[in-house]
Amino acid sequence: MAAGTPRTPPHATEAETALIGAALIGTQALHTLVTATDPADYYQPTHRRIAGLLTDLYETGTNLDIHIVINEARRRWPQEPASQITDLLAQAGLSSHAERYAQAIHNTATRRRLIHAATETVEAAHSLDADNAQRRAAELLDDVGRNNGHRTYSTMEPADLAELVTTNQPAEDPTILTRTDGQALLYAGRTHYFAAEPESAKSWIALHACHQTLTSGGSAIYLDLEDTDRGMANRIRALAINPDHLDRLAYYRLHGSFGIPERTTLMRRIEDLNPDLIIIDTVAKALAAEGLDENDAGDYLGWQDRVAEPLADTGAAVLLIDHVAKSREQRGRWMRGSGAKLGGVSGVSYELRVIRPFSRHEAGTVRLKVNKDRPGGVHVTDGRIAAIATITPTPDGHTTITLNDPTNHTTSEPWRPTGTMSRVAQEIENTSGELAHSAIRNLCATIKPKVVDEAIARLVADGYIAQRHSGRSTYYRAVHPYGDTTPPPSPTKCLSHFPKEKPTKNKDEHGQVGNRVDRDHLEPIHGL
Repeated sequence: MAAGTPRTPPHATEAETALIGAALIGTQALHTLVTATDPADYYQPTHRRIAGLLTDLYETGTNLDIHIVINEARRRWPQEPASQITDLLAQAGLSSHAERYAQAIHNTATRRRLIHAATETVEAAHSLDADNAQRRAAELLDDVGRNNGHRTYSTMEPADLAELVTTNQPAEDPTILTRTDGQALLYAGRTHYFAAEPESAKSWIALHACHQTLTSGGSAIYLDLEDTDRGMANRIRALAINPDHLDRLAYYRLHGSFGIPERTTLMRRIEDLNPDLIIIDTVAKALAAEGLDENDAGDYLGWQDRVAEPLADTGAAVLLIDHVAKSREQRGRWMRGSGAKLGGVSGVSYELRVIRPFSRHEAGTVRLKVNKDRPGGVHVTDGRIAAIATITPTPDGHTTITLNDPTNHTTSEPWRPTGTMSRVAQEIENTSGELAHSAIRNLCATIKPKVVDEAIARLVADGYIAQRHSGRSTYYRAVHPYGDTTPPPSPTKCLSHFPKEKPTKNKDEHGQVGNRVDRDHLEPIHGL
């Protein structure tokens, strides 16, 4: 072809003729025309008009025959000859090939739309600055995806229940992220949640799932909106993941919305890797990047249908990492934001809570509580605790993570309200002198008084704060920074200033008569 000669856009005129002709004859071909193509997909203007006419009549429920179609065509286009329709009827293709005709029509229409988008992109690159040109190019590609002709009028999928019932179907069991006893916690082809407060090892345990998957010969994808590639490399190094396995771990930093270019890149990688596990860290930032409100059920469900569910449809276990509400009393069983998050989980939703804080130098434990298990294959104990994660730093700078059966997990560590301890310690440290017990309660008014009292007692027992009695009042001052890795000084006094737990009534620190201290709110580790 000589330079400068206009190129004919891609088209499939023969397929257009064959499909419209077959649709004029048979209802199955008509259904394919309406659901698998759009009138705008047709290259020939006449074909575009007639396909639109057939679509309109189909949508009104009209029982079509050739006379109804011709009469409606004459009403709409009185100047056009009826022979246009009869000629198409004479060139009808086979109904059994209708899907093939529709695919050819749709494919060439997609190519024409892409050519148009590319032409517009070139024009934008010449006339706009870089940022606006890039934004315009993304909009054009997104338009191709949203307006690409393919339509489905019914999302219902019939199932042959008789065959399913009579066929011996294996139980659906989780296969990803296993405890030391072999019980797994994540299902292939389903969505899951890790929801927790900050610094609760959500990402560490998710990466531990990657470690297990890679070690067993599988592959994984990690979409990260929280950490940096350097931070992730440090975690991988700490967990001692074999560098030879990293070619089966695809790690992506996501800086903006999950649009057409991002989905295309990811789906190509999925085709290459066939991942067993896909992690999104975190959902809150993924929604915010697209301008969506996590408190709006419609926003969240739309994101789930567009992003999370298609990833699960690949057969991978999809693990979504998210936050919980700050107030435990208002938290309920679901993640922060809309309750639709919990309702949309097709696998298991776990709430992670720190039992014992951990750091680079000190081992800690985290419990995984089941808030929802749709398939029911995670065999949880009383209290719905699925596992106890133990995170242990080693002298060589590595970190080991083990998931244990909660019924077999033993520890001498009592329950500790670590979050409240940090809050109380901070309030006392921010005071130059002493704080009265009543003042600490007022500063922590959003926390249950019993939990505040327990936190104070632990801080005294551990030597972080000192107490002084004056009449019927007790005052506290900071003696060692809470969270400092160096050991605190030996405490001078422990829990003696709190009422003892006796079945008889006694006076509290304010002189009021009340029942014994109620410690039912404590969450013991044994029996969990």
